[in-house]
Amino acid sequence: MVGRAGTLARLNCGWVLTLDAAFRLVVSGSRQDLRAALAGAGPFDVPARLLLEGQIARAEGDVDRCVALMRQAYEHASLTERVYVADCLAPIYVMRSELDALERLLDDTPNWEALPGARPAFMALLSAARNDDKASRHYRDAAMAELTDARIVDVSYWILQRLALAAYGSWDVDEALALAMRSGRLAEDDANFRLAAASYSVAANIHETVTGETELAYDLATRVANASRSAGDESFEIGAVANQYWCSVLLCDETAMQRHRDELRARPMPEQYHLRYGVTLPEVLTHGWSGDFTAMLAAADTLADVAGSERGERAYAAALATLASAALGDRVAARRSSRTALGIASTPKGELIPPHDRRYLVLAQLFAAVACILAGDETRGRRLLAGSKLASQVTAEGYAAILAGGTWEDAPRRSRGYARLLAAVRDAATSRTQAPLTAAEVEVLQILADGNTAAEIAQETGRSINTIRAHRNVILTKLGATTTLQAINAARGASLIV
Repeated sequence: MVGRAGTLARLNCGWVLTLDAAFRLVVSGSRQDLRAALAGAGPFDVPARLLLEGQIARAEGDVDRCVALMRQAYEHASLTERVYVADCLAPIYVMRSELDALERLLDDTPNWEALPGARPAFMALLSAARNDDKASRHYRDAAMAELTDARIVDVSYWILQRLALAAYGSWDVDEALALAMRSGRLAEDDANFRLAAASYSVAANIHETVTGETELAYDLATRVANASRSAGDESFEIGAVANQYWCSVLLCDETAMQRHRDELRARPMPEQYHLRYGVTLPEVLTHGWSGDFTAMLAAADTLADVAGSERGERAYAAALATLASAALGDRVAARRSSRTALGIASTPKGELIPPHDRRYLVLAQLFAAVACILAGDETRGRRLLAGSKLASQVTAEGYAAILAGGTWEDAPRRSRGYARLLAAVRDAATSRTQAPLTAAEVEVLQILADGNTAAEIAQETGRSINTIRAHRNVILTKLGATTTLQAINAARGASLIV
């Protein structure tokens, strides 16, 4: 392959831009390099022009246009050069989980030997996505062998980043982290900031969703953002800033939260970032911190509406809604939604869960257990917290301390955002039960709910009408109601009456 400087130099001389040369720019060049190459390309360099235009569209966040241009480039390319387009198109199929399309592309494209390590790396990703860890391991080894034989040190990080993703998908977390960091450092040393950003983003995602090392995830997201800016890649940059924002919420770093929130609001944002990381997920926590549990519930419901098909993500959204219901004192809804969250989180025997989804499953079970306790189903909640899946989690111990009256500031820094949420939910749920109704008050309110007047209740219970009226006034005060109807609804929401 021709180097970046050589490609740009020969473009200035008016030479034909081959797909090989354009691909080299895609691998190692910035968006400015791609634009310069596109400006210098001739009218007959159609496949190369389409390839460059597609990659510029991807860098700008327009993935659909990128795919359309890549497919056109593939059709216009000669058989021997189609491999360069396929290598750019395959990662998008991986991102979209279009596994059949990826397999066809790998099978139908000739000349993969021109890119040592590329095809087995994609096969490793494909196998990992299909939960065939043995095959993924085989292809990862094959890709590393091809890289060693070819001695293409200058671009080996491009393959290593894909192998990191494959290892991650096969739950080889330590290997995935090692490959991602190695790839990122090599790319950074070569001033290939776009690929450095891609590699560090793998490591950041692992720390945020698997290891729970939020501080490391934040530091890596910062490296991704900086590298993306150097590469002029807005799509990667927006994703990195959204990740910084979410990690700063988990760390309860309000100064960083404000800075990153302002960054996101100052620019257009792809919908997936807006709904999940950019706005909705942080809002669930921050609304809870402030005690606005109605807004928290609405945000959690929105999160559930946009949750993907993965089990952990859906269970996690349902469990957050469960906490909001518990804080609002709606015990019936809290118990119902906790059962929903736990039902989703209960993995059928033999079902394989992606590694990034497993942490969501644990958090969903944890939050549902806490909601059970706060909603009055303490036996069930305590049993869930002591279960084998949660008992081994360090975070479960910390959150149990919150339930026992601990402060969120004492929680490990990496999980203070969740600890702060649980403390706020605990305080709200506790305050609603600090003045429970006496048996006599429950009896009076139940008869009121059945449609009887104070005089009728007095006659039925053998008490004076003034006593019944006094009971009613105390009930209103305890439940924070101004009318009998409000008191009845509040009592029903707290499962005090039927």
